[in-house]
Amino acid sequence: MAWKKITKNNYKEATPYCQNINYDLFEKFLKDNEIVSFRKDINFGTTVLRFFQNGGRSCGKEVLQMKNLYGSIVDHYMFYKTKNGDVIFTSQPYYISKEEINSIFKENFESEFELVVFDTNLSWYSPGEATLFVVKLKK
Repeated sequence: MAWKKITKNNYKEATPYCQNINYDLFEKFLKDNEIVSFRKDINFGTTVLRFFQNGGRSCGKEVLQMKNLYGSIVDHYMFYKTKNGDVIFTSQPYYISKEEINSIFKENFESEFELVVFDTNLSWYSPGEATLFVVKLKK
């Protein structure tokens, strides 16, 4: 799967589909983070860390499922790339607290990553129900 440029005609493809999506929140996230493209998964042939370090390049035909790697905190997820080439991973699981996300993140993600967990009212997937969190490389 290759990166797909976000345009005004396809931006709704750039988020997992849900009847409760708040596109105003989604557009704000895109703008605030200078997001230019998206993709759903990583292809085998690289690690998650390496994928972030090399600007979102991976090879191979089979898909590496993030949910299989990180479990319950990975739901309704997507990778985004900024205009500077930085990779951002978002996930929006239902009914998981910030504390649970922080704990699972510390146990499973490499120390080179940083985590930001937002209040449920900022989740565009299902505001008030899903918790949005963002993972990116530490600067």
